[in-house]
Amino acid sequence: MSYNPLEIEKKWQKIWEESGEFEPKEDKNLEKKYILSMFPYPSGRIHMGHVRNYSIGDAIARYYRQMGYNVLHPIGWDSFGMPAENAAIKNKLHPKKWTYENIDYMRKELASLGLSFSKNREFATSNPEYTRFEQEFLIKMYEKGLLYQKKQTVNWCESCHTVLANEQVIEGCCWRCDNPIIQKEMPGYYIAITKYAQELLDDLKTLEGKWPSQVLTMQENWIGKSNGIAFDLLFDDESKQKLNSKFESFDVFTTRPDTIYGVSYTALAPEHKIVTYMIENNLLSDDISPSYITTPSRITRTIPPRISLPSTTTQPATRPLGILNTSLTSA
Repeated sequence: MSYNPLEIEKKWQKIWEESGEFEPKEDKNLEKKYILSMFPYPSGRIHMGHVRNYSIGDAIARYYRQMGYNVLHPIGWDSFGMPAENAAIKNKLHPKKWTYENIDYMRKELASLGLSFSKNREFATSNPEYTRFEQEFLIKMYEKGLLYQKKQTVNWCESCHTVLANEQVIEGCCWRCDNPIIQKEMPGYYIAITKYAQELLDDLKTLEGKWPSQVLTMQENWIGKSNGIAFDLLFDDESKQKLNSKFESFDVFTTRPDTIYGVSYTALAPEHKIVTYMIENNLLSDDISPSYITTPSRITRTIPPRISLPSTTTQPATRPLGILNTSLTSA
C-alpha cells in the first residue's frame, strides 16, 4: 500500500477535529500544562520560520499529552497595530478586511500541518473581546499613576511610519523593510515599570534552577539596576553667559564616585536639551557640521569641553564645545 500524505493526513486531521482531540479535558484531577507559542502576525502567508516555530511547540504539547497531562496549547494572531494598517494602505483595503482575510488563509495553512492547537480558544488581538481588557489595563495603570507622557528620542522608520525597538534595528535599518532608521523626538505614553524593578530582581531568585542561567542574567541586565551617586556639574560664568543663562548645570550619575575628581570630560546623550539648545541657537563652532544632528544614532556628544563626531576608530573624534564646568554639587 503506497503512502499518500495528502489523503492520510486529511483523514486523521478530520478525526482529531471531530473528536476534539486537542481540546483540554474537563477532568480536574489531571495535572495541567499550558504551552503557548508566540502568536504569528497575519501577513498573509506562512513561511518556513512559522513551520519551525510551531512544530517545536507542537512536539512539546504532544509529548505532555502522552505523559498524561491536561494540555492547553492555544493559537492566536498578533493582528493589532501599525503593520496591519500599513499593509492595508499598501493594498488599498480596510485594515479589518485585510487582517481577517489573512487570518482565514493562514489558519488553513497551519491546519494543513496538523498542529495540535486548541481551536476553541483561538482569538486575534484585534478582537474587541480582547482589546477591551487591554484598554482596561491602561486605564487602571493611569489611575495608579503608572502611565505618563513625555517626549523621547526614538528609532523611527519613515517607510513603516512606526517606532522600532533597538532590537528591531538591524545595522541601522528597519528589520521589516530595510529602510534606514532615523532618530526622532516624539511624544509618547510610557509605563513606569521601574517602580517594580526591585520586586522583579528579588523574584528572579525564585527561578534559579528552573530557568537557564543565561536567561536569568539577561533579565537582570535588562532590569539594569545600578547603585551609585547623582550630582550636578556646574558651569563657569563664561559658559553660562554663552548659554544665555538658560542652564546652570547638568546632572550626572556614576557607579564610581571615587573617580569623580579624575574626570576629564562627561558625555551627553545626542538628544540632551543642552546640546539641542546649542544647535538650535548656532552656538557650536563652525567646524561642527549641522548635518550631524540628522544622524544622532551614530554619534555621541560630550561635554565638557567636547562634542564627539563619527569616526572609523573605536573611539570617536572630538571637537571643543567651548563650555566648561567649575564645580560639582550632590543632587
